[in-house]
Amino acid sequence: MQRDDPQEKPGFPFAGEYLRRYEEHLRRIQEVKVWRTIESDAGRPSGIGDYFAAHGFCTHCHGVGLAMNANGMGYKAVGWDRDIQLFEECDFCGGTGLSAEKLP
Repeated sequence: MQRDDPQEKPGFPFAGEYLRRYEEHLRRIQEVKVWRTIESDAGRPSGIGDYFAAHGFCTHCHGVGLAMNANGMGYKAVGWDRDIQLFEECDFCGGTGLSAEKLP
């Protein structure tokens, strides 16, 4: 990708490891719902961020490794590489999708 500002961060396609993590979380949607219900019924924090934190995933990117938009919906697009949209890597986990406690 060509950029005018050399200090801008590189962009990454929503593919490979990022896409695999995203799809993995989608397959767990029922597990997440059950966990959140159990936690809520027990009077403990039960938000989606709480689920990710409790399972060792980065709460800022929901375990995907790409930066989320400011409103928390979708991922932050930063440009294009020909016909492939590129996204910003999550600053908090360095693109690993793991919480700081789980990083090596």
